[in-house]
Amino acid sequence: LAIACQGCEYDLVHDLVAGDQYKDAPVFMQILVQIHGVDSNFFHTLQNHGYVSFHKSPSAESNSDYDYGFLKLSPEFFVNT
Repeated sequence: LAIACQGCEYDLVHDLVAGDQYKDAPVFMQILVQIHGVDSNFFHTLQNHGYVSFHKSPSAESNSDYDYGFLKLSPEFFVNT
C-alpha cells in the first residue's frame, strides 16, 4: 500500500492496522507512506501492530517531508529466544 495524502496519514494510521482487529479488514504487509511533519504516535501505532521501518529518505517534494517504508513482521520475530 502506498500513501501520499498531504498530512492525512495521521488520520489513517488506525485504519491501516485495522486488519489486526477486524475480521474482514485487509492486513497490509508493506506500507509506503510520505510523512509530513513529525508525530510519534504514528510510529508507535505501527510499531505496536508489528511494523518495522525498513526505509527512510527525504521526499522529492519537500525538504521537511520523508518517505518511509514499513514491513509487518510475524509476532514470533519479536520473541527473545
